[in-house]
Amino acid sequence: LRDMFRWCSLIEESLFSKTDNQNIIDKIRNNENFIEKEIKAASICFGPIYIQRMRSDDDRKILMDLFQNVFGVKIIPEHSSHFQLTPTHVQIGHAFLERREIEWWPKSGECKELPIHQHLSALEALGRCVSMNWPVILTGGAGSGKSGLIRMLGRMIGARVEHFTCTSGTDISDLLGGFEQANPKRSLLTGVDSLKDIGVKVSSILCSRICSNSKKN
Repeated sequence: LRDMFRWCSLIEESLFSKTDNQNIIDKIRNNENFIEKEIKAASICFGPIYIQRMRSDDDRKILMDLFQNVFGVKIIPEHSSHFQLTPTHVQIGHAFLERREIEWWPKSGECKELPIHQHLSALEALGRCVSMNWPVILTGGAGSGKSGLIRMLGRMIGARVEHFTCTSGTDISDLLGGFEQANPKRSLLTGVDSLKDIGVKVSSILCSRICSNSKKN
């Protein structure tokens, strides 16, 4: 059910603009070609939600055949995504993301790093999830480029990437943090006790020096 709602959200985002009011939306819905556009949008958005979650080509084909049987439209896998970078936005296939002011990717001139063709499909799915504020799980072997893709997308849109290593010993509190009752008096009393200890030490030092000087005299 969660994935179904997310699929519908992607379809709605691809059909309507965020600035469209209800009158414009109703006008678009009443268009005679709206059903065809809606099915096409459903086929495009079907990939990031369902197909790309499958790890084998056989499982992906089963899902594409199921979509064709239900909607009568064949899903044609896109082997490459359109990539465009502007001073304000980045487009990776059907993913549109706003860019922040950054120095990593110059507004004009040479760039330090560019995504290659084989990364565009994964970057598109990652970008669409980021634009919708959805969590993403990237799978792959060590050194396959999972962290590199996230850092690349973060640099392109000017987002700060926080890296946290999870192991078998990682506890839920390490990820979510914890809440402890704050007691300002406790800190104050701790400081007072520390000052008392310092005062006692300083007094004992001064007393010992005074006694030694009196004996010499």
